[in-house]
Amino acid sequence: MERTLRWLAATGLVLALIVHGLTFFPLNMAIDEFPVIWVLHVGTFVVFVPLFFSIMRALRSGLVFRLWSVFPWWAIAVIIVSGIYMGANFTSSFVEPSKQGKPEIQNGQFVLVSPSQIIHPISEQEYYLRRNYRVRGASGHWTFFYLFATLYFWFGVRPQPSNVGSPRPLARPDK
Repeated sequence: MERTLRWLAATGLVLALIVHGLTFFPLNMAIDEFPVIWVLHVGTFVVFVPLFFSIMRALRSGLVFRLWSVFPWWAIAVIIVSGIYMGANFTSSFVEPSKQGKPEIQNGQFVLVSPSQIIHPISEQEYYLRRNYRVRGASGHWTFFYLFATLYFWFGVRPQPSNVGSPRPLARPDK
């Protein structure tokens, strides 16, 4: 099970990074035209729910005292940087574009529209770049969650081997 989760998290991370990278190019990455992209969104829950229960079990059993103690130092740095990027990416992908206007096609022309008024015409490349903001915001979150899950399942707490085959004596034998 752990190997499967490790594989799913790593695969999701690679796919999320590819989708995220493609949003920086003037390509049509619109979710409404490519709904298969939402599989990555569902996949975050597939790996993050078991991750959550694994972390809770490890904390309750005392296998880990602090969550960060299961990661190497470089993995902690990567998680922190990824979290900061996720926040900045969210701001630049959702908050800022909503103030600037929404890209639309009206009368065969690419335009930037504010509620009910045309702000100015834009190029086809800018149209697709602006439409990709929504996917870029989501894929930034996917990348963070898949990264955290991948690192946890790779370096995280492993169950302790059972001593069922070699029981410990309850009392020391007298000499």
